[in-house]
Amino acid sequence: MGQKNIGVAKIVNISHFDMDAGTQNWQIQQDSAGTMYIANNNGLITFNGKEWKSYPIPNHTILRSLKIIDQKRIYAGGQGMFGYFIPHNSGLQYVDLTKLIPKEHQDFGDTWRIEQFENHIFFQTSRYIFQYDGKKITVLPAARGTEWSFLAKNQGRLYIAEKDKLYEWKQGKLTLIRKDIFAYITGLTDLGKEGILVSLLTEQAFLIKDNGTSPFHLPSEIVNQQVNSISELENEQYAIGTVSNGLYIVDKNWKIIQNINSSDGLRNNTVLSSLVDKNARLWLGLDNGIAIIDANSAIRNIYPLPQVPMASYTSSVYDNKLFIGTTDGVYQTTIDPDARDLSYSSHAFKKMQNSKGQVWNFAITSGEFYMLHHTGTYHYQNNNFVQMNQLGSWLVKETKDKQLLIGTYNGLFSSSNGLKDLMLLGKMDESMRFLQLEKDERYAWTSHPYRGVYRYHLENPQEKAKLYGHEEGLPAQINNYVYKIKDQILVTNPQGIYRFDHHKNRFIRDEYWNALFGNNAIIYLKEDQQNRVWFVSEERLGVLDLSTKKITFFPELEKNMIGGFYHINPVDGKNILVGSYNGLFHINYEVYRSRMEKPVISFNKILVSNQVKDSILMNGYFSSQLSETKKQDQELWMPPAFNSIILDICNHDFQKDAMQYAYRIQGQGDWSNWTSESTRTFGNLKPGKYVFEVKAKNRYDQESETLSYTVNINKPWYQSLWAIIIYCCLGLGLVYLGYTLYLNQLWKQKERFEKKQRDLTYLHELESRDKEHKITELEKEKLQNDLMYKNKELASITMNIFRRSRLMDRMKLEMEEVIANIDNRETKNEVEKIVKKLVDHSKQRDDWEQFSLHFDAIHANFLKKIKNKYPALTATDLKLCAYIKLNMSSKEIAQILHISPKGVEVARYRLRKKLNLDQQANLADFLNDI
Repeated sequence: MGQKNIGVAKIVNISHFDMDAGTQNWQIQQDSAGTMYIANNNGLITFNGKEWKSYPIPNHTILRSLKIIDQKRIYAGGQGMFGYFIPHNSGLQYVDLTKLIPKEHQDFGDTWRIEQFENHIFFQTSRYIFQYDGKKITVLPAARGTEWSFLAKNQGRLYIAEKDKLYEWKQGKLTLIRKDIFAYITGLTDLGKEGILVSLLTEQAFLIKDNGTSPFHLPSEIVNQQVNSISELENEQYAIGTVSNGLYIVDKNWKIIQNINSSDGLRNNTVLSSLVDKNARLWLGLDNGIAIIDANSAIRNIYPLPQVPMASYTSSVYDNKLFIGTTDGVYQTTIDPDARDLSYSSHAFKKMQNSKGQVWNFAITSGEFYMLHHTGTYHYQNNNFVQMNQLGSWLVKETKDKQLLIGTYNGLFSSSNGLKDLMLLGKMDESMRFLQLEKDERYAWTSHPYRGVYRYHLENPQEKAKLYGHEEGLPAQINNYVYKIKDQILVTNPQGIYRFDHHKNRFIRDEYWNALFGNNAIIYLKEDQQNRVWFVSEERLGVLDLSTKKITFFPELEKNMIGGFYHINPVDGKNILVGSYNGLFHINYEVYRSRMEKPVISFNKILVSNQVKDSILMNGYFSSQLSETKKQDQELWMPPAFNSIILDICNHDFQKDAMQYAYRIQGQGDWSNWTSESTRTFGNLKPGKYVFEVKAKNRYDQESETLSYTVNINKPWYQSLWAIIIYCCLGLGLVYLGYTLYLNQLWKQKERFEKKQRDLTYLHELESRDKEHKITELEKEKLQNDLMYKNKELASITMNIFRRSRLMDRMKLEMEEVIANIDNRETKNEVEKIVKKLVDHSKQRDDWEQFSLHFDAIHANFLKKIKNKYPALTATDLKLCAYIKLNMSSKEIAQILHISPKGVEVARYRLRKKLNLDQQANLADFLNDI
């Protein structure tokens, strides 16, 4: 059986169900970006750290061989078929080359191996070797009765094995190297500068280097298991995959270092293929599934009893032995003298007698070794533990004067004679699991998570221990843990780190340590000898390098430590031991730190969306090789409808839980916040050029190179150059048309304006005329009114004259009647004189002349005009004309003229005759028109 190192590298088993593939995996390749390619029973299987994908070949046979050439093609060989895969939007597309083979040679079995040499691709089958030059295929048949058994390349030379003969391909032909092998060649393995290893069926082997041969002796244990694959590891080690006993790790002298098989967690013991990836992890193609082993891992598990889960609370290196304290006692193993990394020791663990039960701690004082146990304190003597007391014990510390302080379930005790006699200190019987001494050792500090912090005066053991809590500066009475870092007494609490101020006799918040640890709530501290402080914060293990002030976390251990009973044992830079629920974690911090390389990321997929469907721009294959030059010089033009871009990122460190990503569009703001989301959508993008950028940060806070992808989103057709030209032409045409229409409109507008001006002038004239007419009418109306008024006056005057004349006539008649009745002559004479005067006065009045003057003044010399026009008219005729014009009735006229109404009609008739009027003519109208 192969040796077993006590440190077991983590094995990740991937079943064929996880891969959605067949069981057997015949060959493994990796491209420059880190994507894995596996020849599987179901075809080509790929894994980019995020997704498993399957690509069967057309005849759906087993894929036996793979070869990535120039990061452009994946050549693949199956049963009766070979060809190559190339990137395609849908993933990978297969191109069949068997159609180039002459028909008489197309019947062949499995394609076992593929190599590139001198710009030709060689496909090895049992019956033929096919040589492909990019255009045609040349066939090399095996000799009758033999078969081609192997094909391999080493140091720029191509070797071909034909059963028991070995050839080299030189200048386009086969050259025989060895024909005296006398054994079937089962393998050709490229060992780099060491040469090429030729394995034989007789369990022998030899090396070929520069055409010289030398014997090669593998350990018989390995030879007996039948070698299937050999891969070179770091540190001049090799991983050898076997048919029946899993994996062997050997050194440069081919001495077995470790054997890893199903008992260590390997899915099965048949290793068909192997490959060391870019991150130094070993991939094993098994008879059933895949196994990934970090053979040179910086973090390993140490199990006291393999396959038996057992919580480990403490550890110690003493007397060239490793001791592990568990829930079931102490297990110890001898450390190999030359094993600087003790996880590579290969001695089995043994359980020590007298240690059964819960072990809490180990202590080394003045060269003596103690075990702190649930049942008491034990002293290591003659490879055995001897019980010194029966007090459940947590820890032991030694003072400068060789006094031992023991923290127990029942208080803090001291002893000056090797734990034989114990004295209780500080009059306290509380459980004391945490203990630190001040630099001058006058005082000791202990803490109880649920009581507080106690200070013991060691120079006065009987003085009661003083309790420090909230009143003494601590933020709370509980969850306080006391530690000593750089000779300072520190107390950690979820609210921060506090130190004791001797001058103030109280705890104060320590700004220096809180600034170093930032927002990390510290619950455990441990100082090592390399100026580092190891700590636990929220179930995470970390280390603070005081020389650089940087913190490194170990996500591999997160939530795997025993809460409340944290144990960190920094033996040296290569050996950090950490307690866990199942065994110990071993950290080689020097290796861990040396592997803090920048992460490598690539695009898994790039999709564009138009809110109806997604279209794949890139499916990841061979895309990210360009990221090694800091960016991907890729640019794509997209239709305007596709205005959302989806970036799907994969990392090839395979630490998904520890990788974070940041995104941005170049020139449009700062980077996004770090996120564990490896997919980001950029939506509602306007037409234009966009450079999408992404970077990653690993657990070591190291950032990858920026990965970029350029996309040009076309403008809509109506915003294209031709559309703009058409728009310009149309615009110019519209401008010309508009200008022409404008001129026409302007001309028409001018005509309308002129017409309007004429209309306005005409209207103005009409308005002026209308105004003049209205004024004339008003004046005429006024004149008519005046005329009417004066006519009324004349009529009134005429009537007054008529009444006065009548009155005079009546008075004359009455006076004559009076005279007739007067008897007195003298009186009668006097009265007659009066009557005579009245008659004389009446005759003397010329009322007509007065009337005619007024009438002509009013009626524009009407009487004169009509007299001049009609001279035959008499005075009576003129009076009649005047009275008719005054619109007087015949009755009124008759009264004034002292004639009868009939006499008026006769007078009117005569007047018509004199005026030469027709019978139809109206006399009044005629007179009014004069």
